[in-house]
Amino acid sequence: MTITMDDAEAYAYYEDPENQEPAGPGRRRSRRPLSAHVPIRFRPEIIAKVKILAAREGKTVSSWVRDLVEHEVALRLPAPRSAGTEAKVTPLSSQPSTVTRTTADAAERVANYDLLSA
Repeated sequence: MTITMDDAEAYAYYEDPENQEPAGPGRRRSRRPLSAHVPIRFRPEIIAKVKILAAREGKTVSSWVRDLVEHEVALRLPAPRSAGTEAKVTPLSSQPSTVTRTTADAAERVANYDLLSA
C-alpha cells in the first residue's frame, strides 16, 4: 500500500501514536553518518521505474539512488592503489556520457528495460 500525502498530512498522520509503529525489521545504520541532504527531482515515469528497481532489491528509493551514485563515483574516481600513489582526478563534466560495462551488465539492463517497458 502506498500512501501519498503532503507534509501537513504526514505530520498529522504521524502525530497519532498508532502510526508510529515500525513498519519492518530494524536496520543497522551505515558506518558513516550521512552529512548532506540533496533534493533531486525526477520525471514521474523515471521515479516509478526507480521505485520498482529499489523494491526489487529491498531498498528505499533514497538508499537505491545513494548506492548507485556511490558506485558511479567509485568507477569514475577510483581510490589510489597504494599510499604512495596519487589518483588522477578528472572532473565529472569531462567524463564520457557512457561508461564501459560488461556484457552481463548490458543483458541485465535490457531485461530491466523490457520488464519496465511492458
